[in-house]
Amino acid sequence: MTLSDYLRAHSLTHSEFAARIGATQAAVTRYANGRRKPSLEKIIVIERETAGQVRAIDFLPEMAGVSVSGAAA
Repeated sequence: MTLSDYLRAHSLTHSEFAARIGATQAAVTRYANGRRKPSLEKIIVIERETAGQVRAIDFLPEMAGVSVSGAAA
């Protein structure tokens, strides 16, 4: 699930979610619209805050279907 979809599904504003993850509203807006990828540390925080509904791979769609070894899954 994308961050944008999660926020919409849970009726959360960018400001509300930003407060939950220790980020600025501007940063969450950029994450949600895909203009910026969060740091690995922030991705972990987002995944935890969303109970796994927004996963690290959701920020890296080009990696979908690729295993850790680099071979297609």
